[in-house]
Amino acid sequence: MSIVVGLLVGSAAGLLAGILGLGGGVLIPPLLSLLLGLDQHAAQAASLAALLPPVGYPALAGYRKHGVKIPWRLVSWLVASFALGGALGGAVAQFIPARPLRWAFTAVLLGVALRTVFLARRPPLDDGAESGARTGFFPAAAIGGLGGAVSGLFGIGGGVIILPLLQRWARLDRLTAQVTTLAMMLFPIGLPAVAVYALANPPPWTLLVAVASGFVLGAWVGGRVAPRVPHALAGYLFAAVTVFAAVMMMLKG
Repeated sequence: MSIVVGLLVGSAAGLLAGILGLGGGVLIPPLLSLLLGLDQHAAQAASLAALLPPVGYPALAGYRKHGVKIPWRLVSWLVASFALGGALGGAVAQFIPARPLRWAFTAVLLGVALRTVFLARRPPLDDGAESGARTGFFPAAAIGGLGGAVSGLFGIGGGVIILPLLQRWARLDRLTAQVTTLAMMLFPIGLPAVAVYALANPPPWTLLVAVASGFVLGAWVGGRVAPRVPHALAGYLFAAVTVFAAVMMMLKG
């Protein structure tokens, strides 16, 4: 039963990752916690571990097929700073009880949802436009480090934080921001955080393999749909996903 649930959860997360550029971790922990009864730490560990392989590549290929360029230098700086932030966040999470951690996760999701709705109401940049973009080391280090810390602390993959910041701070257009977060997934950026979690409590390996397999299939579909999704709709969908995840955390108590 857990394998079937893992495949379905991974497929849903992969589909949204492809469409929105999310890492998928925003849905995986709350769904695993709600559907399989995993405690918060175990669900977060499974989410981070399932996303270690390059499961986002099928979605990335879909973006490239539509001519969206990948800013590899920016990706490399984001990856390096994300890894450091993830290790720190994962270490801190071990000292926070599950219930406060869950409510903190809920607050983060609601804050991101409100911010995303605000951004969705603003006129979009032209997809592929590079004018005004800030892709230097310091913006990338700040964005990657913050995303990594949140990822390690809450097990959400980091994309839910990095994607809005790439649009707001780095001033990237929506599709470039999304393909950047997907390109980060090609690297095992969550490895330091996973190592911290695994030492404290080994994740359910069979389950995370099922989640990763489902994610690949969902990402393949989502990557081909994403370029056809309007800017405002993508923003509202992003907000809806984060609110849904927050509600599930509230139901968990």
